[in-house]
Amino acid sequence: MTFTFYDLRGKAVQPGAIPVSAGSTYQQYFATTQVGRMFALLAKFSVTVDTTEIGSFTMQMTNSAGTTAVQNV
Repeated sequence: MTFTFYDLRGKAVQPGAIPVSAGSTYQQYFATTQVGRMFALLAKFSVTVDTTEIGSFTMQMTNSAGTTAVQNV
């Protein structure tokens, strides 16, 4: 997964794209779950800028089926 946060003007907030490796966590979850193929994701990030200046973010998830992007959340 890759997260990128943007300010209110649409400029990427430093440090830019933040990669998160979650493959082993997903693999472990799906190997042991009894509820089928559903999951919820909670991601937390430390913020060192004024949070009122953060306007949106994008997220990309990549797996063996390809890449999916969620834009401007």
